[in-house]
Amino acid sequence: MKNFFIAIVFIILISPAGAENLCTLTSEEDQDVTITINYPGSGYGYGTLNYKKVPSFLFEVGISNGYGTQYYVLRTYSPDALDMYTKKTHSERFKKTQVISSGRFVNFVGNQLARVTSKKERKSGKLKVLMPTLPEDYYYYLPNNPKIGEFHRFNLSPKMKSILNASEGFFVNSGGCKNYFAYAWK
Repeated sequence: MKNFFIAIVFIILISPAGAENLCTLTSEEDQDVTITINYPGSGYGYGTLNYKKVPSFLFEVGISNGYGTQYYVLRTYSPDALDMYTKKTHSERFKKTQVISSGRFVNFVGNQLARVTSKKERKSGKLKVLMPTLPEDYYYYLPNNPKIGEFHRFNLSPKMKSILNASEGFFVNSGGCKNYFAYAWK
């Protein structure tokens, strides 16, 4: 019985939930829009962009080789991509998805740009991120010539409007995201 209890505790500690691997970024513009990243790995992770806690798109963040800037990728949603128990290559994981937007994942601490603020000028603050190319890319992803009665680029649904508004501003660390802010301090 003692070994069984130790085994259960060990499993809980190494599981994603037990290891507190869940990162939540919440939009400052619209609290209904969040990003959750579930599967971390040294500055890299993937999860979802959510509207009212329901996954709408796949979201990926990482650090590029060479210069080392952080990037994000927003993709169409496929639940198969989130299967962390099946070993898949990157291309296998995302083969059923389409890239909507990709670009810089710019870190801030409070109002200070994290990558370039000198150590002597750093002040504590909220960890937040801005993705400058996301709003335009998302806008042009929306349908332009819809069927009659459908929502589109010029007649936004509440969900479309919320995601577009959220993408214009900052997403703030609501918990567990320190691993994804490569150039931040606290």
